[in-house]
Amino acid sequence: MSDKIARSIENITEEIQELKAEAQCTAVYYICKIGKRLAEAKSILPHGEWAEWLANKVEFSQRTASDFMRIYKEYGSDQTSLFGGNSQAIADLGYTKALQLLAIPAAEREDFVEENNVEELSTRQLGDLIRERDEALKKAKETDRLQEQLDIANSRA
Repeated sequence: MSDKIARSIENITEEIQELKAEAQCTAVYYICKIGKRLAEAKSILPHGEWAEWLANKVEFSQRTASDFMRIYKEYGSDQTSLFGGNSQAIADLGYTKALQLLAIPAAEREDFVEENNVEELSTRQLGDLIRERDEALKKAKETDRLQEQLDIANSRA
């Protein structure tokens, strides 16, 4: 007979979920740190040497480097601290969702995350939600533009 105490599957599941959340947050934190250094390197490398340096020295594609620098700029730069302010909710989402959320204006991002319970969404569902939001905004702008034209036409009549 084993001396180990049996743990419930519920406890193990909860621990795994907590560890996954911690890992996601840590990943975004380090992506911001890498993004900062990539931006610094890009600014000091001679023109035309960026792509070669990325490939040979840090083994990143230009797209990955660009994504990391964007995440740093939006979530980890001096004006917004990902790990000390309101952006903690975004840090908890992980790299892919943090990247997807760059499509939402910075001033609206926190509210969007909270209102849509983004943590519970898959990355596919989040992408669909962002597209739906963009389409609704586009339709609202078009409606406003048509209403303005109608108002102008009515005022001339």
